[in-house]
Amino acid sequence: MRSVATPMWVTACDLSEGGCRVLVPHAMPQGTEVSIALWLDGERVWMQGEVTHSIYGCGTGIRFKAMDRVAQERIAILITGSDATVSDRRESAVEQNPVYAAYCATS
Repeated sequence: MRSVATPMWVTACDLSEGGCRVLVPHAMPQGTEVSIALWLDGERVWMQGEVTHSIYGCGTGIRFKAMDRVAQERIAILITGSDATVSDRRESAVEQNPVYAAYCATS
């Protein structure tokens, strides 16, 4: 199988230290290796992951496989800070409802 780099701007939900769910426009095959950039505390952090499951219209589960210490620390802080919010940066001109960091983050 040929590897193809297809950058996508998606929303990551159900963020945990072990992975997340991403809302993608199409299903992805289980086992697909992905590079993920999450914006945490205004800074982009990179990690490697693998698709665990993908259901069209429901999202795709990603298991984090490799990330640096900074990314691990930022995710831990983000998910424990229940009063922290992350805005949806895709439409900065339009007022967005806050997204609670313990449940969702935009990547």
